[in-house]
Amino acid sequence: ENLIKIIETNTLNLTEQVSQYVNDVIIQIQNTRIILVSVYYPIADKAPMQVTLTQQLNNELPKTYPIIMGGDFNHILNLATDRQTYGCDKQGEDKSRLESLDLYNNHKLVDVFREFYPNKIWATNKNPQNNRRIDRFHVSSQLMVQIPRFRQIKIPKLKSTHDAITFSYNLDKTQLIDILVQEGLSLNIMYSPTKTSLKKLKGLGSKIGVNYGNSFTVRLKQIALKK
Repeated sequence: ENLIKIIETNTLNLTEQVSQYVNDVIIQIQNTRIILVSVYYPIADKAPMQVTLTQQLNNELPKTYPIIMGGDFNHILNLATDRQTYGCDKQGEDKSRLESLDLYNNHKLVDVFREFYPNKIWATNKNPQNNRRIDRFHVSSQLMVQIPRFRQIKIPKLKSTHDAITFSYNLDKTQLIDILVQEGLSLNIMYSPTKTSLKKLKGLGSKIGVNYGNSFTVRLKQIALKK
């Protein structure tokens, strides 16, 4: 049975300048249509472009489908908890933060990590100069009832200061999918009827984003950007 179907890709009406940072696809999981959005924000030193990107997403994201948005946002939402002691805030991030919070409020999106760990001080990028939680998933609030867990994992052989983040989405009592993003480079869905996909991910290394064993991947095209 084909549990996940791709309905349409690249549906957001974004300017050429912004579209290089975003990919989207509408999928159908069983009887529910969801828009998946993969983002790779420009670095925080380019705060005006971050603001423009967020404003366009706010205007263009549909309210007809639940949203799953994940990637490298290159800015944090909370100065107290989204960075460790040697992580710094970047010039211009205040405006990016405000625009993002407005987007999440407007589209009723929640931060998956914060739903599980409301007050935890944490980082996803383990670079000493940028030790902050800039990789995130934001999903429509109604989807959280089907999300039993969130994980942050290091993919061996994948050379990056960023950890991968993933959450599980329940299809029913016996089946789930894992949705994973690594540094904004790709957003993957992995289906495993035996609930072993997270274990498999740890052994994928550079093969992430391709078929593996009895899992399959729905992958948004890779975004390659010069930071």
